[in-house]
Amino acid sequence: MPRPPRIQVPGGVYHVTMRGNNRERVIFDDDDRKVFIATLATARRRYEWKVHSYCLMDNHYHLLLETPQANIAAGMHWLNSTYAHRFNTAHERVGHAFQRRYGARLIEDDDDHLQEVIRYLPLTPVRAGICSRAEDWRWSSYAGLIGLVRPPAFLSVDWTLRRFADDVSEARRLLREWVESAPMRDPAENPPPLSIIFPPGQPVAAETLHKARSMFGYSVAEIARHLRTHPSNVSRKMRTAA
Repeated sequence: MPRPPRIQVPGGVYHVTMRGNNRERVIFDDDDRKVFIATLATARRRYEWKVHSYCLMDNHYHLLLETPQANIAAGMHWLNSTYAHRFNTAHERVGHAFQRRYGARLIEDDDDHLQEVIRYLPLTPVRAGICSRAEDWRWSSYAGLIGLVRPPAFLSVDWTLRRFADDVSEARRLLREWVESAPMRDPAENPPPLSIIFPPGQPVAAETLHKARSMFGYSVAEIARHLRTHPSNVSRKMRTAA
């Protein structure tokens, strides 16, 4: 049975995801990341998109974009095929880099959904255990949105900030609070039990405490109860892994 066609509407806002073929890596190094961002900038210009947010991982990427014209299918085909060609050439590869079908969820007039997507993207590397803070991941738009680095010219910063406040400084503060208030794991995923994270009879490393908190979303109080210690002791030891 053929898959239904993409919903393409002028002015559509989409959360786009794309994974490597067989979930394999489509980014090997920082040069690949720079090539992808340059390719995305060209796609934005060619198809007159508005890129509101992005996050690059090793085997997939996320975009939050708006299509003034109903052209997401053409634009995504160009973006993925152009990057795949450059990626394969750089690494002397052949064959598909990406899986055949990208994910594109149209975000309708649902403020709650859009607000969740705004913080879902920068939290992706945190929930994957790659970094402890969203702003530490160089390959997402978040640090640029909150003013820690110069954002790329193609990023539509004002669109996101206006959802939080008219004043830029206040908007950045509220955006940062919104991201930091999220659970550090994807709520759709079940974390391993603490008895697995902290095997009985083994020393508790600071890095493991930090992983239980930032990657799996356990609170300091939950960790302390499991380890039969005071929360302040957990917090103190976690700081040594920061």
